[in-house]
Parts: sequence; structure tokens; C-alpha cells
Amino acid sequence: MDDHFEIYKNLFIKQIKEFGFKEISENEISYGVQIVGYYGVEKSIFRLYYSKKGFKTDFSQIKSQKILDLFEKKEVPQLFEIDKTQNKNSKIKIEDVEGVKEEFFSIGSDETGKGDMIGPLFTAAVYVDESLAKTFRVLGVRDSKEITSQTELKELYTYITENAPYSIQIIEPSKYNKMYEKVKNINLILAWSHKEAIHEVLKTVEAQKKEIKRVIIDKFSTIDYFKKEFNTEIMQISKGEYYISVAAASIVARYTQLEYLKKLNAKFKKNGVEFSVGMSPKNSKMLDKYLDFYSVESLFYLTKLHFKTVDEIVTKKNKKNITI
Repeated sequence: MDDHFEIYKNLFIKQIKEFGFKEISENEISYGVQIVGYYGVEKSIFRLYYSKKGFKTDFSQIKSQKILDLFEKKEVPQLFEIDKTQNKNSKIKIEDVEGVKEEFFSIGSDETGKGDMIGPLFTAAVYVDESLAKTFRVLGVRDSKEITSQTELKELYTYITENAPYSIQIIEPSKYNKMYEKVKNINLILAWSHKEAIHEVLKTVEAQKKEIKRVIIDKFSTIDYFKKEFNTEIMQISKGEYYISVAAASIVARYTQLEYLKKLNAKFKKNGVEFSVGMSPKNSKMLDKYLDFYSVESLFYLTKLHFKTVDEIVTKKNKKNITI
């Protein structure tokens, strides 16, 4: 049983738990694993198989239409879809997975934290060859914004970072604020972070003598900041997460951001301060509360100072604005 199949199995178990299945157990069978779970009082048996050609989920032991409808009506990863023409079996072959040819042998980059007043800017880059691209598709790699389960996000992050060349650039608020004070342009900071992340992955790819055909960047500006930057084709695409290398990068960046925030909040827990991702009203309230315990100068190391909300909260507290 290889690592790919283990991820496949874990994603399936995670999915049926979300559906409400309880008392889930598993045992090995020839060329796969049998999973038993209870939906209410109804016992269900699923069989997952592996072979050189790919993976197969067998629903033939499920007699309840109510349970089959769970998989048909809810949006689930394509490897769990039911093909009614094949006796309720679902089969995905790695070599049959549709992929966009432009994404093969590419480095994709994406960032998160651009719109967050709290914390760093995170930019990731990931390389995929044809095999990785197709495997990522099967495992459900997609835009991180579409992943609501933290367990799935962690599993995909782990698989990506253990199997693909990648890089993550973290621009801490103190560095970010100095850069912004100098250039007064967010896109220039974004361009620098993407370049750094991509160059790091390029070094690894070239050292391993892997084929590289193009760089795909989630587009953030109409200006071409990357002209003549790389000795390969450059694609700047809006909604670049459509491409698997960019989607993988979005997962690496997002998971890193959430882990960073978790550690940050642990520092302030004793004072009841807890930040979240994004620009939610909660963060404004938390920043206001933060200033009950910490100095305004410390915001240089916590926030992106050019955000209007930061200035408003500081003014509300009747404290002087921060100068760099």
C-alpha cells in the first residue's frame, strides 16, 4: 500500500465522517482496504482498491439509496464520484486524469496575507511535473479558499511539501513596513516575494536536473513585473489557482499562515486577544483590546501599518501614530 493510496484512504474516511458516519473501522483486503461505518443504525461497507493503473472506490455493497445520495448530491472530490454505468463503482486512473498541458513541468506561485492587517505576507511556489500534477488532481489539490476542513488542508500541505520542490517566503510585518515605507506600492512587495519564492524553487529544480517549461503566477497587477526575470515562459493568470501548481502553492501559503497565526495567538491568549485571518470586524476589536496591554510601537512588529484601520484604532486610543 503506497503513500498515494494512504492519502486517498484518509481523504475518503474524512469525507464520510463529515457526512455523519460513526464507528468507522478498516481492515486490509486483497489489493486494498475495506471500510465499515454506521450512518445512524445503517451499516455501510466501502471497498477501496489500488493497482498500478490507479485507485477504485467500490460502492457495490451499499444498498441504501439514501446513503448513495449523500455522495451524489454533495460536492465531493472527483475520486469519490459514483459512476452508475459501472455498478456504482468509481474509478480514477492516474493516466486518465485530465490535466491542462500548460501546468505540466511548471512552477506556480501564490500569496496570502495581502489583505490582512495582522501578520506577515506569505508567498509560496511549488514545482510539478506531469506525474505530480496528475497525482495532485486525484488527491483533491485545489484553491485553498475552497478547502474548509483544516484536517484536509494539513494532509494536502504535508503531501505537497514532502513530494514536490517548494519554497515559502514570509515577509514579517517589521520587514514589510520598512519595504512599504520605501516603495509605497504593495504590488512591488508582492512582485519581490513571488520572485524570491520562484527563484528558490528554480534552484532546486535545476540542481535536480528536472524539466521546467514555464512559471505560472497568480496575477495581482496589470503591470508585468517579471519581464526578463526568468529564463523560461512566464504566465500571469487571473484566478491562477485553476492551474495545479498555483493551487498547490496556495495551500502551502495558506497552511503556513494559519500555523503562524496559531502560534501568534498563543502569545496573547492570557490577555484574551485572538486574531483571525482576513479583515473581519473581530480583528479590529482584538487590535483595540491588544492596545490595552501592549504599546503602540509594538504594532510595527504585528501589523501592516499602512492599513487605514490600524491608524483609526491608534487614533481612537488617543495614541500617537507610529513612525518608521
